[in-house]
Amino acid sequence: MPIAATVARDAGLRLAGLLGVIIAALALSRLYALVHALPLHEATLFEMLLAALGFVGMSAGSALLVLGRHIFDQIELPRRSPATPLHIPSEEASDAMRWTVAPANPSSVFPRPPRARNQVLLRGAR
Repeated sequence: MPIAATVARDAGLRLAGLLGVIIAALALSRLYALVHALPLHEATLFEMLLAALGFVGMSAGSALLVLGRHIFDQIELPRRSPATPLHIPSEEASDAMRWTVAPANPSSVFPRPPRARNQVLLRGAR
């Protein structure tokens, strides 16, 4: 693709992002005026649509404005990504791995201190 085409595409995407941010700002300013108008009222469908338009316009518009044509860049995922399954250690795990897992019997690792024998002698009893 010629350089002029990539520059034009980049400028067009950034301009679309700027337009999205401007439309969202106008929608949010109108929403602010509607919400603070007296008398107080429940939210209407139009106000909900203005809020959705403001959110989507700001989100997508700012992404396009900042990234431009780089929004379509492909990235290489690292070897250990959240998309790979979780590795569950086997029973033959090393000693270092065994200490990262909670023991089946916690009292074997942390023995309880001996109980104090509180004996209360009642009158007349021995």
